Amino acid sequence: MKKVRARYLNDISVFIISLIILFPSITFSSGWESEFEAICSKLTMADSMSIEEIQSLIDRSDKLLKVIEASDNPGKKIFIRRLKKCRAFFEFSIEVKKEKSR
Repeated sequence: MKKVRARYLNDISVFIISLIILFPSITFSSGWESEFEAICSKLTMADSMSIEEIQSLIDRSDKLLKVIEASDNPGKKIFIRRLKKCRAFFEFSIEVKKEKSR
């Protein structure tokens, strides 16, 4: 029983170490992914946000775009495109809010 358990723990340890070696971006992410989610997750709330809050999200998008472009993430083109679409929607939301206030 102890040998089986030791073998099982050894196998799990090898598996975890293999994942860390093969996929370092999963375990040690650069942090911009969470910022990306924080920005783009606000799309549905843009109607209830003030123009200043939306402008803040646009500014954060611009800063994040530079970080993503400099990263070595193989999927960065997808994130760049999605971030630009989020930013464009925020700009559109500001335009709509300004039109409504006239």
